[in-house]
Amino acid sequence: MIIDVDLRSYFVTPSTELNLTNPEEAQEVIRGLKVCNTLEPIGIPNRALKHLPQRTVSLLVLIFNTILLTHHFP
Repeated sequence: MIIDVDLRSYFVTPSTELNLTNPEEAQEVIRGLKVCNTLEPIGIPNRALKHLPQRTVSLLVLIFNTILLTHHFP
């Protein structure tokens, strides 16, 4: 799974060299998701993610980047 590989790179990278994401990169990943009838592991269908407004994607990116910077995974 791509997400697992990306998270692994954050654990081995020193905190001063974090490779944070941005809303444009997140939107590109969301656009590339396959639309299927099954729920993803987090319980949100990809179809719903594809319809998120840009403001919501920006807020999610802010949350994800804060988690990576603080090393606090809720």
